[in-house]
Amino acid sequence: MGPGGLYLRKKWDASVTLPHASNLDELRRKTVRNDHGLFALWNLGVKHLRLPIDDLVDPKTRSRLALLKSLDHQITLSLSGLPDDALAALLEAYCDRYDALEITVPWRVIPSILPGLGNLRDRLGRSLFLTRMVSWADPDTGSPGTERFYRYGVTPDALPSCSALFDTHALSRYLDGISVEVAPHVFPWDARKKMASAGFDPALVLLYHVRIGPSNRTDALRDDVAIGSRVAETTMTAFADAPHHWLLDTFIDHDRGHGLRHGLLDRRYTPRPQYHVLANLTALFGNGIPPLKPHCIRRDEDLRVFSLNLNGHSSQLYLPQSRNTRSVPAPGAGEWLELGVEHQTRQPLKSGSTVCVRGPGLFIANAESEPAT
Repeated sequence: MGPGGLYLRKKWDASVTLPHASNLDELRRKTVRNDHGLFALWNLGVKHLRLPIDDLVDPKTRSRLALLKSLDHQITLSLSGLPDDALAALLEAYCDRYDALEITVPWRVIPSILPGLGNLRDRLGRSLFLTRMVSWADPDTGSPGTERFYRYGVTPDALPSCSALFDTHALSRYLDGISVEVAPHVFPWDARKKMASAGFDPALVLLYHVRIGPSNRTDALRDDVAIGSRVAETTMTAFADAPHHWLLDTFIDHDRGHGLRHGLLDRRYTPRPQYHVLANLTALFGNGIPPLKPHCIRRDEDLRVFSLNLNGHSSQLYLPQSRNTRSVPAPGAGEWLELGVEHQTRQPLKSGSTVCVRGPGLFIANAESEPAT
């Protein structure tokens, strides 16, 4: 599967019925597919998608999964608990429509279902990921008192309580990987470094779930600069962290109920700046050669900066954490790319000049600059 991916929470194959009119049909309505979301997705170049099991159960959506697979998408289906006999038979019959299963269970039942997970993996011949579901009422979760929702995935801090229940080094006998929660207050690069030293079985692939929404889901997150920086850091980390996978939650705005947050597109499928951040970085990092080798060189409350090895030369990724405009000295002679715009213009920079950082941006050193090490 690809290094970076997206949650598709909203229905991606919905149909729309158009009113009958003389320019279409004066006597009958027309039903058409609404593929605006898919077109936007394909423009991004992102291949890994997380979908609910409903998309395999629904015959109509299941047929369109074949289209996504024909376009080289990697599909991870999420479901709660081990499937019953009927669902397991369906998963087996249509195993060509997906690449991996993500099974979510309360953490205290994990030891009892491990043999069943191993049998399911052998039967389906597909990758199997385990996601730990944690309630705010469970002990040792670290959930704030205002959190009244379920959380998903393990964290480095949860390793001691997991080890008390089962041998974390034996999981690879039953699973291909586990899910990791990257909460809104946790930076993706920091989460990756913590998990690298957490002591999990190195044979396990980690499936990181990066939440864009606020920690308290009664709040709303609509700061596109902060969201764009989170998207940029996730994308950078994903390309630098093979063979592990990273999923951004979510693709389209969630603007009803709790946990209001901006996605990459608004509800009318208009791209937000963070959409362009992901598209531009995917295009820049996509070849994967040479490796990025990120290193965080600035960790201010309002600005994070990473040094990168991009195309063999020193580069720096600037990630502001709020809408406040800030001026920083250019690290040398090169070019400045503002990542949150569709049509990029490369601003030439001289050594000693100043960069106005209004959103996520990338400095690329001139070709004659010293190569990154």
